[in-house]
Amino acid sequence: MIKKHVITGLVILLPLFLTLWILGALIQWLTGPCIGITETMLRAAGLQEKPFLFMNADAVLLHVSQLVAMVELIISVIIIGTLGRHYLLRPLATLSDAVIHKIPLIGSIYSTTHDLINALTSHDASAFHNVVLVPFPNADCYSIGLVTSEGPVASHLVPVFIPATPNPLHGYVLLFKRSQIVTLDMSVEEAFRCIISCGALLSQSPIQQQPAAQRSALS
Repeated sequence: MIKKHVITGLVILLPLFLTLWILGALIQWLTGPCIGITETMLRAAGLQEKPFLFMNADAVLLHVSQLVAMVELIISVIIIGTLGRHYLLRPLATLSDAVIHKIPLIGSIYSTTHDLINALTSHDASAFHNVVLVPFPNADCYSIGLVTSEGPVASHLVPVFIPATPNPLHGYVLLFKRSQIVTLDMSVEEAFRCIISCGALLSQSPIQQQPAAQRSALS
């Protein structure tokens, strides 16, 4: 009985703790570059001498500095985005892109990350087209994959990203023949939930209309 209560408590609390931990790590990473300047400004205002509740003065200074730095970052992003949408920074952005692309190593990293972020944030097209099953790692088993593009190197080949479990940020990009691909009636979000949960959250996803050979291979 106690074991069941412990498991139930973990199921309730772990998602909350993990969410807070991820948010805390993200905030710390984003505010890291400006935390020193913010702490200097707050020390000048005398905040380092003011404890609050169970936190000492140093802890208060750190958390307030992170909060102020996060607000400054959000305001800066909004201002840059507003100017960029009104084409005021477009010539400057074009010039900086041209300069950065010419720097060895840094240019290739910047170009790759720039294209990836554009693909993930584009409103015109989704980064992944649909969820499929592909014969991987061998012809006797299938893996969940995500079609990344409909315009591959060859017209009869389709690039498919096969995420790793439980970390979908790692995986393989392979080219498959169209006849090898089995399309699933599953959203990209459902596929990621299935992958992250190691298949525990696999939903009932009927196979879309496939050739007879593919249907018989899966049956």
